[in-house]
Amino acid sequence: MRRFFSAPCRLLCVSIEARLAALELENSKLQQQVHMMNQQMQEIKLKDTLEEYCHKPETRLSLDAIVYHCKQEHYSTARFIMREVPIRLASHVKELGELPHGLSMMPSVRKARQQYIDSFAEFVQFKASKPFKNPYRPTREEQEPLMGVVRNVQDRHRSCMQLLAKGVHEFKETLHKATAKDRDEKTETSQEVMILDYPDVQTALDNFYSHRIGTHFLMSQHVAVHNDIKRPTFVGIIDTQMPLAELIQEAASHSKAICTSVYGGSPIVNIRSSPSSELVIEHIPTHVRYILIELLKNSMRAVIENSKKQGITIMSQMPPIEVTFSAGKGYEDACLRVTDSGGGIARSQLKYVWSYLYTTANAFFDLSVEDGKLPLPTTMAGFGYGLPLSRLYARYFGGDLRLMSLEGHGCDAFLHLRLGREQDPNAIVPQDHLIM
Repeated sequence: MRRFFSAPCRLLCVSIEARLAALELENSKLQQQVHMMNQQMQEIKLKDTLEEYCHKPETRLSLDAIVYHCKQEHYSTARFIMREVPIRLASHVKELGELPHGLSMMPSVRKARQQYIDSFAEFVQFKASKPFKNPYRPTREEQEPLMGVVRNVQDRHRSCMQLLAKGVHEFKETLHKATAKDRDEKTETSQEVMILDYPDVQTALDNFYSHRIGTHFLMSQHVAVHNDIKRPTFVGIIDTQMPLAELIQEAASHSKAICTSVYGGSPIVNIRSSPSSELVIEHIPTHVRYILIELLKNSMRAVIENSKKQGITIMSQMPPIEVTFSAGKGYEDACLRVTDSGGGIARSQLKYVWSYLYTTANAFFDLSVEDGKLPLPTTMAGFGYGLPLSRLYARYFGGDLRLMSLEGHGCDAFLHLRLGREQDPNAIVPQDHLIM
């Protein structure tokens, strides 16, 4: 009897096992669909939250106001960071998504934008967890998780500058191919024509990078204040008594080292101040140092290459670079002038030195470079962002960077750093003044 029923039983078992396997497969598919639906709902919710934050106004404060508030005994930058950084991250996402002429669609730009979406989501989720019992006076222990979020955001965007520069390179390559196809021949669109044809690209990138400077300044200031590193003249990363002559000397030494690694030596740099100058000002040393190194590198390169054209190959025989600075009580700006005899630039070419679409160097993109902390430049010529970014750093707190050329002789670069003025430290100042 057992033999008679064994075959049907086996068939029944196989049928049941097959049905169970089919049910498991259907259940797995249902779980995947539920997961996808939840993901889509989260994306929709995140998109709505992004849109909401894009309409919130940024807080604009003077350098004086930042120093004043950070010096107050019970003031916490954590509360300000929690409110302000998500607004600015949302703004970055929107700006990168609205870059003109298809620049937003370049692979590297899309990658950079996704990184800002991830940072925004992380900040908003942390904020929703309501980590502070008393948001006005969070304890140091309560602020530690926020420090982790800030560090994550800083780490995530260390290669942002290189990514976007690569995106601009991809944009230029796309235009070259489109032009060659339209003309039915392999021709390249010159950088000059491209700059003239796409001025709104310059404006859009200027706006994005300027806003990005503010976001990274906010986070760096918070980290420095939280870590409470004892530096007598510093409030966060702001030096209330920044020694100009010493900073210029540091920038000159760093520039000479870079120049020597490329050319085997460097021109002489002379530094002098006007007779009535004060030697200290209130500003952000990392910003000023970055600008000065860019200016000195450009001057050194111009002097060496122009001297070689004239048959001068010994560095000590090349014309020196002169750095002059002037600052004083009651002055509107601290002014620094970098003068070289590097042959100058034709007046018609001056507008190109400020463009992100123009470079005289070969494109090289090292995405391991940490740009979030504003490192010192390490090459003589990069992807053409040195001067445009330097001008934005100068302008961000109300200063400026201008270039004057004497064609056939050399260039004068004028750096203006807005000095602090007595004003209501609680005041929100106009956008064209000292803003944060």
